[in-house]
Amino acid sequence: AAVPENVQILLQTDGPTVVQSGEPTIVPSLMPTQMISNGPTYKPNTKPSTTHSQFPSSLPTKLPSEIPTSIPSHEPSSLPSIISTGKPSSLPSNIPTRIPSHAPSSLSSNIPSTIPTTSISGHPSSSPSLIPSQSPTLHPSYQPSASTPITTFFVTGGIFEGADRIGLEKRLETLPTSDGEWLFHLGDFNNVSLHDCPASTYTDFSNLFNHSSVPVYLLPGDSEWNNCANPTSAWENWVTYLSKYDAQHWNNALDHTVKRDTHNAGNFAFLHRKVQYIGINLVG
Repeated sequence: AAVPENVQILLQTDGPTVVQSGEPTIVPSLMPTQMISNGPTYKPNTKPSTTHSQFPSSLPTKLPSEIPTSIPSHEPSSLPSIISTGKPSSLPSNIPTRIPSHAPSSLSSNIPSTIPTTSISGHPSSSPSLIPSQSPTLHPSYQPSASTPITTFFVTGGIFEGADRIGLEKRLETLPTSDGEWLFHLGDFNNVSLHDCPASTYTDFSNLFNHSSVPVYLLPGDSEWNNCANPTSAWENWVTYLSKYDAQHWNNALDHTVKRDTHNAGNFAFLHRKVQYIGINLVG
C-alpha cells in the first residue's frame, strides 16, 4: 500500500541503505550506512563508538570520556585533568610544567636539570650526581674537609769550612722547627786531601751538629769511609761516633721509632704520619 505524503516512517531499518539519502535521518540506524551522509545526524549516539574514526570530529566533546583513548590526540587539551595519573608517562612532555611539584621525586634522574635550583634541598640525595653542575653551589658546606698535615725537613751535606763554618753552630741552634721537623746530612763532611780520616774528624762533626734544634740523621759519605787510606779504620770511627747520632742527642724529641740495619749500621728507616723514610748507605 502507498504511504501518504504527510505520514513519516519513524521505524529503524534493520540494514544499511545502499544509496545515500538526500536528507539525514532523524533516528540513527542500528547499522551504519555504507556511504557517508551529506549532513550530520540530529541525535548523537548514547555510547561512544568501539573503534576510532578515520576522520576526527570538527568539534571537541564537552565532557571527557570515561574511558581514555588508545591513541593520543594531535594537540594538547586546553584544560588540565582534574585527577593526576597514577603512573608517569613513558615519554616526556615537550613543554615543562608551569607549577613545580611540592615534593622531590623518590628516584634520581639520569639527565641533569638545565636550570639550577634556587633553594637548598631539605633532603639531600644519598649519592652524588653522575654529571657535575655547571655552576658552583650558592652555599658552602657546613664542615670543612679533613686535611693531612704536611711534613717538612732540612737536607744538607758536604764540608763546612772557612766562611761556611763561621756561625754554623748558631745557625743550627736557631733552625726554625716550624719549617722542618728534622735534618738529613748526606755525608762527605771530611776533607781527605788534608788529613787521613782521624777519629778527631768524627768527634768534631759530632760536637758541631749536636747543637741543632731539630734531630739530625746521618748517612756516611765516601770521604768518611772508602776514600780514606784505611777504610776499615775509618768505618770503625763512623760507627763508633755517628751510627746512632740521632738517638744519642734527640731521643726524647722523636715521636717515631728508628729501626737500624743490623748488617749495615749506615742504613735506617722510620715511619712518620703513615710515610716511610729510609736512609741507605750507598757511597760512590
